[in-house]
Amino acid sequence: LLSQRNPNERIGVAAVGVGTRGIYLLEHFQQCPNTEIRFICDLYDGNLRRAERACANKKAVITKEWEKAVSSPDVDAVFVATPDFWHAPMTIRAAQNKKHVYVEKALCRTLEEAKGIRKAVKDNKVTLQLGHHQNSDAFFVKGREIYKTGQLGKVALAPTYIDRTNPWPEW
Repeated sequence: LLSQRNPNERIGVAAVGVGTRGIYLLEHFQQCPNTEIRFICDLYDGNLRRAERACANKKAVITKEWEKAVSSPDVDAVFVATPDFWHAPMTIRAAQNKKHVYVEKALCRTLEEAKGIRKAVKDNKVTLQLGHHQNSDAFFVKGREIYKTGQLGKVALAPTYIDRTNPWPEW
């Protein structure tokens, strides 16, 4: 969002996939200054209705056709929060249309898909960010730094856990 052409312009965002994670992203993206959700895309009518209600831009285009969302000249950036088998095709097409992309994990399913994404992003000089469950939080970064210094000695085991008891269903 920081790479907008002119600070006075609004950044147009396409929300592709507005289920459990996508609605969360939609709500948080539109809190960013100079940002506007311009397309809302999902295959499920219930998700579309909920996202339309949550969207501050009442002129946002509501569609089931992700190709329209990622190719619209009114869109500068796309977030992809769909099932993972769609991540590569949607990310590649968005990059080919010169859109910056935020995509949820997993980035893709195969090495070929990863290479296709890399090529599309590099060839079109767009920014890609992978949402990867808080791995860039300060305490994770600090933990990596401490580990890399060798201060801990030889690390034989690093137990981890994620509490997935949320009030909404998980995938």
